[in-house]
Amino acid sequence: MMNPNKYNVYEAYLHTFKKFILVLSYSPSFDIDFVIDDMKQTFNFKVVKLEGPSILNAESVFNYDKLNADVNKILEDNKEITSTNMTFGTGILVYGLNFPNDMLKFQVDVHLHFSLSVNLFLKLNKDQTIDNYNSLKTLLSTNTINKYFNVKSLKSTEMNDSVFDKIIDYVEFKVYGKNYKIYGTKQKNKPPPLPPPEPPKKITIEESEKNESDSIDIALTESEVILTNSTINLSSEPTTETDTDTNTETNTNTETD
Repeated sequence: MMNPNKYNVYEAYLHTFKKFILVLSYSPSFDIDFVIDDMKQTFNFKVVKLEGPSILNAESVFNYDKLNADVNKILEDNKEITSTNMTFGTGILVYGLNFPNDMLKFQVDVHLHFSLSVNLFLKLNKDQTIDNYNSLKTLLSTNTINKYFNVKSLKSTEMNDSVFDKIIDYVEFKVYGKNYKIYGTKQKNKPPPLPPPEPPKKITIEESEKNESDSIDIALTESEVILTNSTINLSSEPTTETDTDTNTETNTNTETD
């Protein structure tokens, strides 16, 4: 059994499943290099690029044969590594404009897509129109994309953090299995659910009248107690000494009772 202290969760995934393939696709003219550089350094990915034109439309032709050959060569190397010394292989980062399911000869683990906002797309692609922008959605419908990132600015550290979090969440889900909700980072940071609100109490006319009657009885009882304990001598004005003696006597009687 694998020593849990020896491997982090990503390495544990590689050890268990022998491969991890991350696919990054993006709108034309999006500079994805800063994301690739960060992920390569963080996860020690081997990087494979889909070769082809820099624009995506119905006539675009990409070299999927070379892509499949490059990826499968790394996967074969991983098998040799894991079979000879009980360790884990290397993850693969694949990037390009379009990854239709029927053109790929390998299984993708996570596919993330960076979609430029329409204004940014038209700004960076002067020869493109809004119709070209809308057609991208149709072309990408043959891709299995796990998450879309809506890009409104060209570079953001938050974007790299989001990619990292998505990768870790996926590998934790696969590695922890049924214990994902206990050990998963995303689950730990998730606030506990609020208790369901109590349904409003239905009060009948009889109960309403009873409640009002109870309230009046309590009020009258309290008034009676106040009047009973507040005895006032209207015939003569009490002196200071009498007040003192009366209070002392009252306290004594109270203690006796």
